[in-house]
Amino acid sequence: MYFKNKKKNLEISKYLNNDEKKFLEELNKSSNNLKTKQLEQNNILNLPIKIIFDNWKVEMRNIILDLTEFISDIKNNNSKCFNDIDNTNEIFKGIFNIFNKLINIFTKDKRSIYFGITLIILSMLLYIIQITS
Repeated sequence: MYFKNKKKNLEISKYLNNDEKKFLEELNKSSNNLKTKQLEQNNILNLPIKIIFDNWKVEMRNIILDLTEFISDIKNNNSKCFNDIDNTNEIFKGIFNIFNKLINIFTKDKRSIYFGITLIILSMLLYIIQITS
């Protein structure tokens, strides 16, 4: 694949003059710089605590909304997880589907990072409660 693209680039570059080649190189460099800046800005390690907290609030709200929707679907049997409860294989498929949907809720987009932060906070709180009792 790489060789085909390189060959294609060589074919295109023979039609360009030196000024056009320099201009394309500058565009490529500026595009790469913009992309690296964007990745650095979106990295959670480079974000201020206020933005992390705001993102955490939004993601926890989304997780709670998705969980309530998921639980109401199971309660109303809209999820169709268990088609035939007499068949043991269908029960295992239903349980697998439920766990799969739960994992998808917690790992959608960047939720896993913020859910991990929540678990760390909860574990610290439980540790403090255990120490003080």
